[in-house]
Amino acid sequence: MKELTRRDFVKFGAAGMAALATTARSQILGGLPLAGSGSEFFTIAVISDTQNYVDATQPQPLNMSFFLNQTRYLARKRHELNLRFVTHVGDVVEHGDGSPIDYPTKYNLPQDIEWRNAMGALDVLHESGIPFGLTPGNHDYDNMYYTTAGEGYPPLVSTSPWWKDHFGSGSKYFRDKPWYGGASDEVGYISTGAASEGTGEYPVSGTPCNYGLSSFQIFTGGNKQFLHISLEMEPSNDAIAWAQKVIDTHKGYATVVTTHSYISPPAWGDNNPPLDPSDPAKRNAAAYLIGSPNGYNAAQNIWTDLIAPNNQIFLVLCGHSWTPTSNLTTLVEPCGPGVSKGENVRIDNNNDGNPVYQVLSDYQGNTTLGSAGGDGWYRFIQFDLESLKIHFYTLNAYETIKTGQKVLAGQDEMYSDGTSDFDQPEGFSDFSLALPVQVLSAPHAREPKASSIYR
Repeated sequence: MKELTRRDFVKFGAAGMAALATTARSQILGGLPLAGSGSEFFTIAVISDTQNYVDATQPQPLNMSFFLNQTRYLARKRHELNLRFVTHVGDVVEHGDGSPIDYPTKYNLPQDIEWRNAMGALDVLHESGIPFGLTPGNHDYDNMYYTTAGEGYPPLVSTSPWWKDHFGSGSKYFRDKPWYGGASDEVGYISTGAASEGTGEYPVSGTPCNYGLSSFQIFTGGNKQFLHISLEMEPSNDAIAWAQKVIDTHKGYATVVTTHSYISPPAWGDNNPPLDPSDPAKRNAAAYLIGSPNGYNAAQNIWTDLIAPNNQIFLVLCGHSWTPTSNLTTLVEPCGPGVSKGENVRIDNNNDGNPVYQVLSDYQGNTTLGSAGGDGWYRFIQFDLESLKIHFYTLNAYETIKTGQKVLAGQDEMYSDGTSDFDQPEGFSDFSLALPVQVLSAPHAREPKASSIYR
């Protein structure tokens, strides 16, 4: 019986785990059993922090190729993966409304070129019919770069021409989709134009801000009904209340929450796999991130006010956080130039005493393949209802990319040590956890049609 390594998995693709062995339950990835083609399984894919891929100031089309090949892979392999849902953890673009860059003058490009680039990759998902959700990160807001040197920035602001127009409830991606429930279109605020000392700039008085940034979707998998909430970064109390109303309207659904900034990356040298939810010492003490402004602890508030009180939430997904790659050779456990740590896991019991898996996936620090950051890596989550396990694994799904400067190895190539192999702590990249009771007790699946109360 062949034992599958990470490189075997990358070489043959996610579906290859079913093709390389005749006995499904004997297949292995990084020492962990995976479901085979005959078992009852389905997959969620997690795309993280694509800002460097779509940045028009970076070499193109090289960087966009990474993002495009991610979504093309998902569309091509959707049936083999039994792919039920795709979520993006935020920082879809790099420069928000592009205010720091005059794209028309400097590059002869439209000011929303980064959003158009992102849409080029997301169009592939849209055309495939795979349900998906998008969550705004700090780089997707208008005022990410408004900060004056030495000052903090104000509450993150998104105005209508950007996130809402491109990815809002009325966009082509979500309008009239039976699996799309709607967005927080009535939740936001009107700018007063005021600016407190040391908090940077605000939109002019009367500007609508942060309307429609959170959204929800439903999907089915393993004959169970799932709810997914794309929760805006550093959500206000009103946004939390909106999410609670969505949950109240979909009682008992196995619920996944994606938000951008939530938990910290692992410290260098932290390789202990968090594989024992029953032992608090082995759950990995990833910290909740302190947000902005003024030390607002958004992540802790999300846990306390939304996650912990709602037993049906079993999984929280996030991005945003990664370790720098500089001076790696001086570290106790160097990964090599161009490789950062952007994966982590935290497990806490909710108010009902059931574990909630909180998982960080951020690959933007990885540059060994020549990308501006990301190298095509993303997360797959396989639900195996035969073994009652959830398998988390990391995959690179790019194809051969040819430019005038280089040829990057494709998905059917084996990778040499120190070049394009993904050298992350195994316990954070490929691991299995028990299928939560929240999934097992979820309502049986029916035709995916979300409640229309937020349309």
